[in-house]
Amino acid sequence: MNTIQTYDFPGRQICLEYTLPTTMQSLEEVTNIGLGAIEMVTKNNFEFFCADITLGLFDRELWYPVEDLSEAFDTWMLKTSHIPEQIICKPFYTRQQLKEIDCLNTAEIFNAIHYIIQKTPNAPSENACVFWQDISFRSLRALLPYWPSTHPLRLQVGSKVFEYPTETTSKGTFVNAPMDAYILQSPIQLTLENDGGNSLSLNIHLLWSYWTEEQMPGVKLIQHAVNTLHNNGWQLKLSTVPLINSPA
Repeated sequence: MNTIQTYDFPGRQICLEYTLPTTMQSLEEVTNIGLGAIEMVTKNNFEFFCADITLGLFDRELWYPVEDLSEAFDTWMLKTSHIPEQIICKPFYTRQQLKEIDCLNTAEIFNAIHYIIQKTPNAPSENACVFWQDISFRSLRALLPYWPSTHPLRLQVGSKVFEYPTETTSKGTFVNAPMDAYILQSPIQLTLENDGGNSLSLNIHLLWSYWTEEQMPGVKLIQHAVNTLHNNGWQLKLSTVPLINSPA
């Protein structure tokens, strides 16, 4: 169990979709639904340190994207104020603006989005407003359930195998990733997409076999998260994780 294989992006992928109710009254409700789904995946298991937000212009009544913003204003990075040493959390886009927050929980991200929208120039048309098109979460601290504290974690990247640092606390064994001296890609990435007007999409990218293979205990965390999402109205559209079945 103590050798974990890595995958190139997009890794093993799970895609879910949520149909927005016709009774929705505001774009803020859309944000709360999307961020609530992120918490269902991360709760007690994953703590992300940075997130990329892409903005666009949306129709005020029908809530679908109508126009892109200029490159100077369309991307932001949220970055937590307590990133562990060596964790990679750099801007993803060339002209990305930065906002530092305490942590990436629903309340903090909600307030940050409000701040970002207020800082963005108003839409040229009164029928359009600035809103987020997608939010991508990367760079994290992840729990490895049932990982023996005495076992080193060996990471396989292509044909190379090397020991990767872990941290053991009273809550279990954790890894911080990606780390500059070891790997450059986050082992898990989550992306919320809001580009259809009447639905949200959630893409889960799993780049370590710990969360995808039957013999690894991490896959049970992902199964539980997908079941929780399904019980809250999210429908599975695609899965390349063998134990999480995609609809026929």
